[in-house]
Amino acid sequence: MDQDCAFDGTEIPVFLPDEDELLEENAHLHRQVGVLERKYFVVKDQLEAAWGTLGFYEYPFPFLALPREIRDQIYLYALTAPRSINPSPNIFEEDPYTPRKPPCPELCLASKQVYHEANAILYAKTTFAFLDADEMMDFFDRIGRRNTALIQSISIAVNYTPMLDGRAEPSDWANALGKSGLRRVCKMRITGERVGAGEFEHMKIGSDLAYAIKDIFVRDREVKPRISLTLKGFRRNEHKKFPDHWKIVTEQWYDTNGYREEWEDSCGSEDELFEDSDGGESSIWDGSDSDWM
Repeated sequence: MDQDCAFDGTEIPVFLPDEDELLEENAHLHRQVGVLERKYFVVKDQLEAAWGTLGFYEYPFPFLALPREIRDQIYLYALTAPRSINPSPNIFEEDPYTPRKPPCPELCLASKQVYHEANAILYAKTTFAFLDADEMMDFFDRIGRRNTALIQSISIAVNYTPMLDGRAEPSDWANALGKSGLRRVCKMRITGERVGAGEFEHMKIGSDLAYAIKDIFVRDREVKPRISLTLKGFRRNEHKKFPDHWKIVTEQWYDTNGYREEWEDSCGSEDELFEDSDGGESSIWDGSDSDWM
């Protein structure tokens, strides 16, 4: 069938489709729309029948009617991350290897009861990582003392590079840990390094920082869990500054021989928490936390 030919302003011939072809294509599209429309109404009728049977959207799912054990499992799946969380505001592009918040913290805002139940899981089952003491204290101020007291696991990075005023950061960490509202910490990871340190130069834990770490672990808790302390980048014998019955793991930045040592023993009685590693009573530690309130 011949097609009409037209010319535009550039004198290039443009062939227009035949009218019969346009009518046939339009009818074909109309039939396809009709098929989709019929499928839509079939599915719509099926959904409406299901909603009428199950009461879907008419009655909210009774989440709080579930047993507490099941709700806690849901909170675990929704709020916990497989790695530590750095809760500081991130001004750079989000790094998948350093998450800044749990997967779904908005769940805590569903209701007052869910808020209290979910927060207990969110803060108790998450390891919070901090790069400096001020960052940690700012976070504790934002979440409040009630939520701070729920935290059980933290990771801190101690920089031994002197500051402009000549002070070293470990003194700031000792002060921050002492003033913090942490009450139930049973797991702590401490990473120590210094700018310009040699390949095999390891850091030393001062008495103030060691005392603050002991204080964090023995603050009041209803159920005394297993105490775990990981030291990375510190001297090999630094574990001797802490009680023998703690689980202490040491790691180094440069591990040429696959070196990794672990000192582990079962936690003893509550009174044993106030003893030094040599078994004698501590001359500076009396188990009281009144100075830290």
